[in-house]
Amino acid sequence: MPREIHKRVQIVLFIVMFAAGIRLALIMRSRREPARLPAHAPSIKLTADDYVVPRKLHAYDLASLRQLVGKPVWIRAGYQLTYYPYNTAGKRADFNHEAGLMGPIEQVEVKDVVQQPSPESMQWQTVPNSNSNSKIRIHRLSQELLAIFEKEGKTYAFSIGRVVDGDYQILADDLLYYQDPHQLYQHWPSDTWSAIDRHEARAGMNELQVQFAIGVGTLESYGSSERVLRYANAGRPLRVVFVDGKAQSVVGAS
Repeated sequence: MPREIHKRVQIVLFIVMFAAGIRLALIMRSRREPARLPAHAPSIKLTADDYVVPRKLHAYDLASLRQLVGKPVWIRAGYQLTYYPYNTAGKRADFNHEAGLMGPIEQVEVKDVVQQPSPESMQWQTVPNSNSNSKIRIHRLSQELLAIFEKEGKTYAFSIGRVVDGDYQILADDLLYYQDPHQLYQHWPSDTWSAIDRHEARAGMNELQVQFAIGVGTLESYGSSERVLRYANAGRPLRVVFVDGKAQSVVGAS
């Protein structure tokens, strides 16, 4: 190789190695520096409610659900959960006659947890037909997991899960509180709790407080800062407009 070409190759190699060294130094420096947030990163404002973590049971079968026997529970799904008369002698709930709906954060003591075949109408499921665009009904053997309680001297039952073809589908953690909500959310003002205990939704309440007062709502519409929910409220429907998480208006709904 001519001397001049050899010299040029050395210069090129030197430049490449120098650039690679600078690149490596910049990478190492960036890894040592703390991460920088974007100039306009959205801020998340946490409230005292966000720090409340209700206890979970994590039940997985009938035996683990029976941990509830003899203990008080409070209803999460207010006016969404149907309860039925229960015959203690025959150990059967009468699914043909609804006794009512469990109220929001209603407290009951679980007397027993039992397993009973689901009504025949609930053992059929409609699914898409893989061979056509139609749907077919299939029979799936299912049983209800029932919490037994007493109210006004009578015994009732409500479902806290199902067993479908041997597969346990337990909903207790979604339907129940295992701690008194008054204690979990004791940071709420006393006048708010007084309104909740009277089942009265008021302007200024947040969505959870309204749910505790008048049960679970269904979303009607929403925008960037506004949500409108409709509440069945045990036959006394209400429409609540929330702005920035607070109830702005509470009005009757047809």
